[in-house]
Amino acid sequence: MGFRSMEVENFSLVVIKKLKATYIDMSVISNFIWDAKQISAGFERIKFQHIKRGGNRVANLLATEGFWRKQDVWWIEKAPVVVQKVAKTDRQNIHHPS
Repeated sequence: MGFRSMEVENFSLVVIKKLKATYIDMSVISNFIWDAKQISAGFERIKFQHIKRGGNRVANLLATEGFWRKQDVWWIEKAPVVVQKVAKTDRQNIHHPS
């Protein structure tokens, strides 16, 4: 698709640290880390960022939606309405925490 940059957010600080590390990972998830690093090498810019679990509501919604559909679904530009609503709520909570 020609994407040159990507941002990866994850609520697991351990995973983010492993993705940022320069050493060879020998943990139980080393195959996943190695695969992710190989894929990320194809981008001009990649950012691995830790976020709190509550800040990952959009990703959780997409994963749940994909699970129930039992098929792969992609969107490139405009997100589905339900995702836009959750993202808007998340942005409001970031700027105006309760």
